[in-house]
Amino acid sequence: MKKLSVFIAALIACSMLTLPLLAVDSADNTPAKKADIQKLIKMTGQCELASMMLDQMIKTFKQTMPQVPEKFWTDFKAEAQDDSLSQLYIPIYEKNMTHADIKELIKFYETPAGKRYIQAMPEMTKQSMEAGEIWGRQIAQKVIMKLQSSGILNHLKAPNAAPPAAK
Repeated sequence: MKKLSVFIAALIACSMLTLPLLAVDSADNTPAKKADIQKLIKMTGQCELASMMLDQMIKTFKQTMPQVPEKFWTDFKAEAQDDSLSQLYIPIYEKNMTHADIKELIKFYETPAGKRYIQAMPEMTKQSMEAGEIWGRQIAQKVIMKLQSSGILNHLKAPNAAPPAAK
């Protein structure tokens, strides 16, 4: 038991010593880093990708709420496409990436491979979203089938029914 306590204490001590090495230094959050983050966000088209996702969400909303006038969706999209999203991204990059990391990413995205990746990203994102929708529907079907086969779904439909007996 004493060996286990010593081992746990040593493990905690080691983790406390290495924890600061894993954190990004907040002193690294300079105006130059912020400018490079903004450059990275712009060059990778992250806001355009978010706009594409917004279009997909609006499409879904239109299907579920056909009574909403088209002008509402046009105005909503215009309102949602301001600079606020990129401003929300900046602290995330500041927290998780060093300035050196940001500079290296910019260098990569300026290479031919990086430029091809940026060019392919919107279509890859679109295809990934479509794959995610298919996957989500498959998971939902599996959940419904399991709920039905276990009798839980039937119990949920009848609020005063007794729960199924435990097996």
